[in-house]
Amino acid sequence: MVLPNDGNCFRCGEPGHWADHCPLNYPATTTAEHLARIDRIIERWTDWESTGMTTSQKRQLIETENRMWNSAKTGAKAK
Repeated sequence: MVLPNDGNCFRCGEPGHWADHCPLNYPATTTAEHLARIDRIIERWTDWESTGMTTSQKRQLIETENRMWNSAKTGAKAK
């Protein structure tokens, strides 16, 4: 059973779920979606006063997004 999250997801910043159950845990299906995800991460980091996202967290999220995207393109599983 998955309990709802009272705060925002660490991965996408949206309310209602935990990062383990985030819809962004799956690779983007288009280049546009992939780039939009990175833009959203950067927007959240830019608004650090309200999100609290550190540069290290931003880097980690972008690295994860790129790893999933590259794995999906090559057919490999992301680590």
